[in-house]
Amino acid sequence: MEDQFPDIDYRDVEVTAVNVTNGEMHWVNVRDLFGWRDCDATVEAQGFSSEGRVVLRPRPSVWSSHPRPDCVKSPTLFATDLKSSGPQRLPDDTEIERYGKEIHPAQEACRTDPDIIGACFQVHGRLSIWNGSPSLRIWRIGTKRILGVHRDMPPPESVIAHVSDFGDEVYADFTVCPFTEERPGAMQMVCIESAENVVTKKR
Repeated sequence: MEDQFPDIDYRDVEVTAVNVTNGEMHWVNVRDLFGWRDCDATVEAQGFSSEGRVVLRPRPSVWSSHPRPDCVKSPTLFATDLKSSGPQRLPDDTEIERYGKEIHPAQEACRTDPDIIGACFQVHGRLSIWNGSPSLRIWRIGTKRILGVHRDMPPPESVIAHVSDFGDEVYADFTVCPFTEERPGAMQMVCIESAENVVTKKR
């Protein structure tokens, strides 16, 4: 399998994929599906390909303190029928069929993301666009601390709608959830669950 996908480190990941066929649920361990050993990743079910195969999207774990390497270098689409010899890599622009009904807005995924490492907390800060990665950052007002907003977790629409260029600033009481621990001299990575008392300004 390593010859098929040479850019992936095939190690261990404790995630389970589900295939629903004729009303029956079939559970398959993604670790076995990809042949991974001793690595970490987040695997997200995306939907179905035009041929009816299940489409999965492995991505690097945003939990930076995990002791093992990431199973993948970047978010990548794969298709599988969960019975074949292994998943097949798909182009990034593959059209995916999604039959489910969306019942929660995207921003509510912040608090429930599996890579969150601790309790969510509130900060009074200023959100703005910076050079570098991540581009969205929160300055904790009254301190020298900067929080980085993870790029795979955009802020709620009520916040991100006011941040489109380098001159935009959003002041608010943000509820954020941590992907990394707070450490001296390091940017803590978070996602934004909600914002209250929002005030927008132009630099």
